[in-house]
Amino acid sequence: MGIRHLSFAVDDLQAMADALIAKGVQIAGELADCRDVQGQMRTFFVYDPDHILVQCEQAHAGEQPSQQLEHP
Repeated sequence: MGIRHLSFAVDDLQAMADALIAKGVQIAGELADCRDVQGQMRTFFVYDPDHILVQCEQAHAGEQPSQQLEHP
């Protein structure tokens, strides 16, 4: 079976996306599709070198990383 999906909460999602793109990381889909109706990016996906899907999700203010990992 193996790992199929990892998820990380980050403080500045747009900055993370920009940094990963600048390093040549393959984005899964279009970043424009990752925005909500207010135009805010909430999450995006990239592929790691083994083609495992990695999710980057906007961290919520005031939450610790362990709290962020607990929500579905």
